[in-house]
Amino acid sequence: MKTYKFNLALAVVTSFFLTSCLDEKNNDINNTSNFSSFDFKTTKEYNVSVTTLNNENQPFNKVLVKLFTRNPLDSVGNLKADYMDYLIFKGNTNENGELNCRISPATTVDSLSVLVEHIGLPTLQTVKLVGTNVNIRIGGQTQAVKQASKIGLYKVVTPQTPNASGFYVLGDWNSLGVPNYLSANDVISNSLLADINASLPEYKPLTTTHPQYLEDTNDGSVKLYEDAEVWVTFVHEGAGWSNALAYYTYPNGNPPATADAITDKTIIFPNFSFVNLGGGLVSGNKVQLQYLDPVTKQYTTRFPKGTTVAWILRAQGWSSSSHQVVAGLCTHYSDSRFNSESDSKLKKHNVVLNDAARKLLLIGFEDMRRDNGADNDFNDAVYYASVNPYTAIDEKQYKVIDKPVDTDGDGVTDVNDEYPNDPTRAYNNYYPAKGQTGTLAFEDLWPSKGDYDFNDMIVDYNYNQITNGANQVVAFNAELSLRAKGAHYTNAFGIQFNTNPENVKSITGQHITNGYLNIGSNGTENNQSKAVVIVYDNAYDLLKTYNTIIGQTYYTPKTIKLNIEFSSPIDPIVFGTAPYNPFIIIDKNRGKEVHLPTLPPTDLADKNLLGTKDDNSNIALGKYYMSDKYLPWAINIPITFDYPAENEDITKAFLNFNKWAESNGATNTDWYVNKAGYRDNSKIFIK
Repeated sequence: MKTYKFNLALAVVTSFFLTSCLDEKNNDINNTSNFSSFDFKTTKEYNVSVTTLNNENQPFNKVLVKLFTRNPLDSVGNLKADYMDYLIFKGNTNENGELNCRISPATTVDSLSVLVEHIGLPTLQTVKLVGTNVNIRIGGQTQAVKQASKIGLYKVVTPQTPNASGFYVLGDWNSLGVPNYLSANDVISNSLLADINASLPEYKPLTTTHPQYLEDTNDGSVKLYEDAEVWVTFVHEGAGWSNALAYYTYPNGNPPATADAITDKTIIFPNFSFVNLGGGLVSGNKVQLQYLDPVTKQYTTRFPKGTTVAWILRAQGWSSSSHQVVAGLCTHYSDSRFNSESDSKLKKHNVVLNDAARKLLLIGFEDMRRDNGADNDFNDAVYYASVNPYTAIDEKQYKVIDKPVDTDGDGVTDVNDEYPNDPTRAYNNYYPAKGQTGTLAFEDLWPSKGDYDFNDMIVDYNYNQITNGANQVVAFNAELSLRAKGAHYTNAFGIQFNTNPENVKSITGQHITNGYLNIGSNGTENNQSKAVVIVYDNAYDLLKTYNTIIGQTYYTPKTIKLNIEFSSPIDPIVFGTAPYNPFIIIDKNRGKEVHLPTLPPTDLADKNLLGTKDDNSNIALGKYYMSDKYLPWAINIPITFDYPAENEDITKAFLNFNKWAESNGATNTDWYVNKAGYRDNSKIFIK
């Protein structure tokens, strides 16, 4: 009880102190500054269109596309530990192979990384953010692809060893490692790729998705029980390295005792890499293998009965400077005895799956040592072997290729669906990112200019747009924390969304206790043309202290978990981007709202206040909550913001703020981050 009485007394004194401070004009603000054309935005909206095409220029639908504000992959092609911190949107392509969305990254972001989690398409593409419309095409037959995948004249050649690597070759290749001995390309159907994706999904360990594949007693090779011809078709590269793929042969049941005992190592693809991603291959590139007769030392297209075809993947085995196969970092064999791992359970590096319907054997390789950083998805090199006649193999030796599973029938396979048992939901889209928060900072003396410490209300937010299989918004969740309230007014906080109030089915998590607002049965505010959700109507109910005065006890904010369900799905472009249209209501005066610069008031705001005192709003021009001479009354920061202490001008606390504002946002876009020389910590409230 003693602690409570002391804190209450301190709060009364502090309230008087704040009231006095807030009623004064702040003489530190540069009154001669001209901010008439600056909107003080720290984020920028982009319309993004991603098109995915197969190697016949046909649309790829149901392709999972993820957009990142930074490269999510490390140098070896694995997901970085913090990759989720950069994820800004995910969804799948429609029947036209298109995904359309709107994103709002920080203005510090100058490029977008597009990650496609779909076997058969180049994994990662990075594009510069120029203008407001971003159009990205992934896959398809471009001129570069046509040149890289041209059909070469196949010739039976005398075996050659081009360098000290010890490999035989089937012919020459160009500077990108594209063989001149390609056969006619295979057309890889979308249905085949769907099955491959179900069997070897990107960035998901096979140890979890299909552990039975790794328990297979098959040694990862292809055994022939009749005379046969064999082809290998490139499907996918999911690696960060430029790998080389080769094969060797031996009599069934009589493998070489050691790797050094292999006598006919032969290169198939010297550079097993996609076009424009360090190589020149496209899905469907095909090579006919040759059998090296141990007696005549000549190649033949016919592999004799009783022959085993085994595989070699040389990690980083392609040299872009010499255009040859080199020693690389390590070599993996389908015969796990030859692999480097000491743990026998980790020695297996490839799987072979039977696709009886299409008469092919799917093969997937893991290119990193499995005891040293491998992601175990076994799709770093994906290809298939065609055998003619197919009866030359014993199909029972191999596990069966998988089929996509979509339990709820929403068009998103279970392996990608975050709600596999709910047909109305598929993906979570967090902003700024999962586990990260942005900050809204408000001044509450509008339409008069404030003291510009931007701490009258500090709200941290994390939003989640929940979308269905068609990328439409079906629900909205938010975690909102009132971290500070450096004001004596009784202020409320709400958000306006771009949908009709009637489209809101229900809302949970609101904190409304004061009775001065007219709230409908579905939780939205009545008499509004757009859905207005009041999160709380009295900041003092959530935070009894200020959390703005240096030296005063810091109180942990209360987090409100807001959940909104919509009656009908909403197009994400129509719904808009975070932070949407947040605002405060000042001191229970329902007509007195403060919004971010350029964002309009709600229907219940008193429009007569616009353009009065220090506010220079102009409804006809669509100009709201802006001043020609002074700073705005609200600002959005796309990270957790260390706000100024009580009565400390933001321009003095953050030393690059004025440079940013005076340049109209052209420079110093990262003024709010904690870097050397960026801020005066004596003027910033740090708990």
